[in-house]
Amino acid sequence: MKTRNLVLALTLGLLVGTGSRAQDPNWVKNNTWYFDNFTKDVLPWSMFRETFIGVAPAPSADFDQVFYDALYKTQLAAKGHCYGMDVMAMLMLKNGGHLGYCHPPYMYSGTIGSPANPADSIGPADPTLKTAIGLVHGNQINHGFLSFLLDVIAIAKSRDGRYTYSQVEYYLAKNDPPVISVTKDISPADGGHVLIPFFTKDLGATKRIYVYDPNRTYYKSGPDGKDWYVNGNNYIEVNSATGAWKFDMGVSGAPVFWSGSPGSNGHCIVIPLSVAGKRDRLPQSLLADGA
Repeated sequence: MKTRNLVLALTLGLLVGTGSRAQDPNWVKNNTWYFDNFTKDVLPWSMFRETFIGVAPAPSADFDQVFYDALYKTQLAAKGHCYGMDVMAMLMLKNGGHLGYCHPPYMYSGTIGSPANPADSIGPADPTLKTAIGLVHGNQINHGFLSFLLDVIAIAKSRDGRYTYSQVEYYLAKNDPPVISVTKDISPADGGHVLIPFFTKDLGATKRIYVYDPNRTYYKSGPDGKDWYVNGNNYIEVNSATGAWKFDMGVSGAPVFWSGSPGSNGHCIVIPLSVAGKRDRLPQSLLADGA
């Protein structure tokens, strides 16, 4: 009986220890990138072909060409690679590595953003790593990912922070590391961003989802970097009663909140790695059904 109680106590101790470490800013330090989010004006057809299943070797006047020209070529990475950075980091954490790059992500050098560095000059120093992150970045417009998002929207849960909170807890417990897609308003065209949730905290009237933001590397000093995590400001706040949520997107200045509620404003959707990290085909059938 004593042995059994000792084993139980040790097991509970390990579980409690794991939970307490998860909210430590060292989680961000150890599992995310050294460099900041980066942009790319034009993505070549060769990347488009590698991103999706079943794309022709060369451009041809069909749906693939239309999709490439209208969305992938100049739109997908023009404002950043937040999705690709987040999902690539989680694939490396989950599997030990991805596309030839091993965990931890921070060991790969790169440039941290500053007023002196234009957005297209920051990011990883290794151009092949930039390509790898770019390939993963394209998963956000494939058939499986968009189908998952449509299912969440169909059950009217895409803007409910309470559902977001519960889904984060669910996928973390399943060891299926999720990402969170937030939008400024109901249309993603008005602004979108992707974060990595790694810890949740219920404060009663409000709940917090602690996140890594690829626009704020831990390895940059000051309030837009390391201090943001160390001081515990890195969270999405959820109203426990109404489901309203908000997140401070402001960098280098006053707070700029993106927010939503079950009936208005922006989306806040949790996507597990089993969906977000999967290579898939183009979404022709979804677009046809949507039309």
